This record gives sequence, structure tokens and C-alpha cells, in this order.
Amino acid sequence: MIVILEKNGKVIKEGLPEDIREIIEEMIAERIGLYLELQENSDDDEYQVYLHTDCYDYLSDEDVSRLSDMKITDSPEQSTEGIKRLLGIELKIA
Repeated sequence: MIVILEKNGKVIKEGLPEDIREIIEEMIAERIGLYLELQENSDDDEYQVYLHTDCYDYLSDEDVSRLSDMKITDSPEQSTEGIKRLLGIELKIA
């Protein structure tokens, strides 16, 4: 499976699900100044990316609350939409 990462209607990167996840982790770190360990899921011809539960071990309550306000959680559907909105990106399956 190949995932396409688009921003402003232009393809930024095409790659394996884990490669796209790593790019998204870097984009989030640049945007909010916080490195997050994400998890990807590519079931049912849909690509989702969400907060890995291990993050709760090292994030402060304030960070978790801030991320929750941005809809970045361990919920795949909610988090994918929150990340797409935060970064202004689209994720497609090729």
C-alpha cells in the first residue's frame, strides 16, 4: 500500500504508511514544538494516524489537554481529522 501526502493540492510525498507517519511526526514537531509518537493504521483502504498510547507515559497533563483541544488523541478517526486540520494536509491511498 502506498499513501499520498498532499498539502495545498500538491503531492509532498508518496510512500509506505510508516514513512508517511514519520513525515507527519516531523511536521507536527515543527508546527507545535512537541515530538509525538504516532501510530498508523491502513485498514479498509483508509489511512489513519493517531497518538500512540505510549505518549501518555511522557506527556504532561497540560500537553495531553492541549492535544485533545486540537483533536489529537488515541482515537484514529478523530486524530486523523485533527492532524489533517492542524497541518493543512490530505492523506490518500494510491
